[in-house]
Amino acid sequence: MIEMKFLGKSVEKGIDWLSTAAGGFFDAITVGVDALVETLQAILLFPHPIVMMVIISALAYYSAAKNHKIFSRAGWKAGSFLGLFTFFGLLVLERSILLYIVDTVVIEFDYWYIIALALVILIPGIKYYKKAKKPGLFTKSGFEAAGKFKYPIQFVVLLLLFLFLSKAYLGLVVMQQSYWEDTMLTLALVVSSALLALVIGIPLGIWASRSDRVAETVRPILDFMQTMPPFVYLIPAILFFSVGNVPGVVATVVFSLPPGVRLTNLGIRGVQPNVVEAARSFGSSDRQLLYKVQLPLAKPTIMAGINQVIMLALSMVVIASMVGAAGLGQAVYKGILTADVALGFEAGLGLVLVAILLDRISQQLGGVSKDTDEE
Repeated sequence: MIEMKFLGKSVEKGIDWLSTAAGGFFDAITVGVDALVETLQAILLFPHPIVMMVIISALAYYSAAKNHKIFSRAGWKAGSFLGLFTFFGLLVLERSILLYIVDTVVIEFDYWYIIALALVILIPGIKYYKKAKKPGLFTKSGFEAAGKFKYPIQFVVLLLLFLFLSKAYLGLVVMQQSYWEDTMLTLALVVSSALLALVIGIPLGIWASRSDRVAETVRPILDFMQTMPPFVYLIPAILFFSVGNVPGVVATVVFSLPPGVRLTNLGIRGVQPNVVEAARSFGSSDRQLLYKVQLPLAKPTIMAGINQVIMLALSMVVIASMVGAAGLGQAVYKGILTADVALGFEAGLGLVLVAILLDRISQQLGGVSKDTDEE
């Protein structure tokens, strides 16, 4: 107990000395990180929300359809769900636009629910008729030809659309406040944190892959960083950078850094030795070997590391709100402090949407083309 107390006091004295001796260095980091976060926030909040929704949805669509012709039927089939999910998910977070749609479109037109109910019946019915008319509409073979589970699922989806457009249920969809600005602030924090973690992590992973000594030195440090509770990172972050977005970003960078280093190292080391030997036999330099052989072949593993860095960065958003980081995490934290279930749930729903969006886009952008696999 005495030894642990002595160790803790030693660390505390070291942090106090470092914050005094290197105050200018930490001030420079504060200015740089603050400028990065504010720039990203300004970019994301500058367009009209509808314009930004379209841009993000287009990026989501492209990430899923990029292995096909973008505007072909195959491309639409691959990317339409993610693009539409992104657009309508973001639309739900903007209360003012949602209320405008309700007031000017749905409420003014009294027959939406009739059209929706007709779609519930007609769309699955027409598709069922086309596939089941030859074997027999009401026979067992006709039912099997049309699919046992596909059309009931479509029926449920359209029934939910009917409930959404019905006046009796429409008011339940509208949130108690707008979360668009908080969502964009959260996105700016996650992107800036992940960007800084990757700028540090990928070069460090490349260095570790080329030197066993560096890899052995870095491994226990990464183990320490991954096993340390994330709340602990907030203590030195506050001492070095006060409160606000900057300590949240710094703590997030430290927390999310290890997967980028580990998977970059793993991906480059996983390149087959005979491929490396063949490249060297053709006279490739170390730089050419890295950029033209090892990194392209290690891309799927490195992109998996990037995906993990982004997800870990997002998981720190709520924790970082305890030191003043803005965004949806602050709304969740406020909901916890005030026991406001509605606020906490709605802000948490926004975080879920951002998590799904970032996860799917980063996975799709890092995916390998099916055509490439077949070749």
